[in-house]
Amino acid sequence: MIRESQLDPSALDGVTRILDLLALKPGAAIPVALDLGLARGIAYYTGIVFEIKGAGGAFLGGGGRYDGLARALGSPSDVPALGFAYSLEHVIQALAGKGTEQGRVAARPLIIVPRTPAALPAALNVAEAFRKEGLVAEVEVDCPGGRERAAYARWKGVEEIVTVDVDGKVRKRRVAS
Repeated sequence: MIRESQLDPSALDGVTRILDLLALKPGAAIPVALDLGLARGIAYYTGIVFEIKGAGGAFLGGGGRYDGLARALGSPSDVPALGFAYSLEHVIQALAGKGTEQGRVAARPLIIVPRTPAALPAALNVAEAFRKEGLVAEVEVDCPGGRERAAYARWKGVEEIVTVDVDGKVRKRRVAS
């Protein structure tokens, strides 16, 4: 379709990257459907948009990329942004029959950082192992530098940054307050 329309195929590079990252999720039992006709009802989206659905296709939330929103609200320039929101009522309905553990809070949140792009699959496996222990583990996909990462970790209340080599070797570093 892109060739027939004489469009630049690089327009799908971002979508391809996202799908590649989703495919790396170890043991993923989460179905992902690509719908190039999906349009969220708000005009400020400037890139990929998505919806999150639960069992039986029930809508739970959605969001997308909206780099031009800050300018539309009066900023002198665009600000790169991505966000989403859950529909609280739909999430409550979805959880009502699940027997979830409510009130469980992880003892220490972690940021998992692959040392190289090739280490991303290993980092996802490490994050999954931490989550099975009941911890909150966030994987950095496009890693900022050391100072930026440390500042972000402090802002998030993260106690440890975990770096992962391509072979799965883990190094933990406490975040200074």
